[in-house]
Amino acid sequence: MIDFKELQIGYQQSLAKISISSLEKGKVYALIGSNGSGKSTFLKTICGQIKPFSGQFFIQNKNSTNYSRIQLSRQISFVPARFPDVEFISVFDFVLLGRTPYLNNRGIVSKEDVAYVYAIIERLNITHLAEKFTNSLSDGERQLCAVARALAQQTSIILLDEPSGYLDYKNKRRLIELLLTIAQEMNLLILFSTHDIETIMHYDTIELLGLEVGEQRQIVSIDREIAFEHLIQQFYE
Repeated sequence: MIDFKELQIGYQQSLAKISISSLEKGKVYALIGSNGSGKSTFLKTICGQIKPFSGQFFIQNKNSTNYSRIQLSRQISFVPARFPDVEFISVFDFVLLGRTPYLNNRGIVSKEDVAYVYAIIERLNITHLAEKFTNSLSDGERQLCAVARALAQQTSIILLDEPSGYLDYKNKRRLIELLLTIAQEMNLLILFSTHDIETIMHYDTIELLGLEVGEQRQIVSIDREIAFEHLIQQFYE
């Protein structure tokens, strides 16, 4: 689904090299690492907001540089860590924004777009929120709406930057279980960054990735058998 070839991420200098070969459809990946280590940079590189420092990666066997912006937006949806500052917009209209890559040249919303958004809202059990303004929602409700908009974008890849950062324990579990269900039922590739190691360790179907500390930073796959104290030392100290 996504294949990496000598990819390094960063701006004026390399932050980390990517030492995993690929990410696959139908799986959920959790990326851990210290603040400022490059987790968000990795996500933004994949979704095209930042250019690779060096190397390349392929989406559906096609070099990422060969995708136009509109083509990439039909492949990848991105949920940022901070909910967008949009007030006085209904949940339905917010989720409808996910259909933007499919609108015609005049930006007209079709009946099919509306029906698809209603189906997504029902799928996530947030029909009761549809007419509410986004600024009146709780943090947990906002996260569900952000995921709904990503699903409305109808992509095969969803990236989320610390989606559980503002959630209590119950809503963290609810969101993770929702992501696992969506990935399996809709055959999506879902990758999210997180610091909630204790929570994600409860789900053995989540693939763990980590951004190592030290001078030679790299993103690697994590063996679930690693002791917790070694996990912290390798990725946070």
